[in-house]
Amino acid sequence: MPSIIQQHANGWQISNAILSFPKLFVPKPGTANAAPDARKSYGCDLILEPDTNIDAFWGDMQRAAFETHGENFNNMDLNWPIRQSGSKKWDDPQFQGRWVIHCSRPESQGKPNIVDGANNNIIDPGVMYPGVIVGVYVTVYGYSKGSLGVNCGLETVVYQGEGTRLDNRMSVADQTQGMAGAVPPMATGAPSASPPGQPVANTAPPGGMAPPGQQQPASQPPAAPTQTTPGTSYVTPPGVTPPQT
Repeated sequence: MPSIIQQHANGWQISNAILSFPKLFVPKPGTANAAPDARKSYGCDLILEPDTNIDAFWGDMQRAAFETHGENFNNMDLNWPIRQSGSKKWDDPQFQGRWVIHCSRPESQGKPNIVDGANNNIIDPGVMYPGVIVGVYVTVYGYSKGSLGVNCGLETVVYQGEGTRLDNRMSVADQTQGMAGAVPPMATGAPSASPPGQPVANTAPPGGMAPPGQQQPASQPPAAPTQTTPGTSYVTPPGVTPPQT
């Protein structure tokens, strides 16, 4: 079942995606060997399911590039938040060719909303492991400070289901299975979430986001915007095959 990307309010809902390289609870520098005073951010990668339609989403990224960098953005070496898996040396071969979306959020904006399907806050980082199935709400915008590009601003991350871990770590359940002297489990509820009904910080718009494996019966996103400047065309970022129309 493909991931679902749909326009919502001023941003985009992306459902049924695989979470990768999460830094959701504590901001970190962009690289492991960064200087101690390097700028930090929150963020994650989203690995989309095969056959996911990204046409309208891709068009909105081009719209942001045009508005921020002008009609000649296709001649610029821009940083794009989307690529195909296999273009980086650390990519997992099992996801070869799938779309990967990078989302980030500056430390100055505080951590993103991290909630379950009932909008209860998730406070345990272990719940949002590499490989878990998530939905996100992101905004698309261009930037020109420090470098040039387009970003998917991370606003909200929604736990949608268990997945196969990508970091080769055992789950807590597997580690404690059959352990001698184990006590009966406590009453279960939302995974590592705050008490039901607790409000979520900021305005989180995950409501209506399609759960994994279920197509949202909502209207389709608008068609990708078209370039209005004669004689120019949109650029394909390095390592990315443009979506087929």
